[in-house]
Amino acid sequence: TLPAASALAAGKVEAAAALASVPELIRGYGHVRQASAEKAAGERLRLLDRLAKMPVRPGLQAAE
Repeated sequence: TLPAASALAAGKVEAAAALASVPELIRGYGHVRQASAEKAAGERLRLLDRLAKMPVRPGLQAAE
């Protein structure tokens, strides 16, 4: 495994993987695709919020 990946909390890795798979939710054509895209956008926001609320481990903070 990668050092950075092993340093992440398991929940954060799961949320990041779910976020990466959001485009797979967009399927169909026309109005079906539009509805799928709207649902995917909501899921994306939910997952981004979940990631933002997870604590950052001190060793992984960005340099400023």
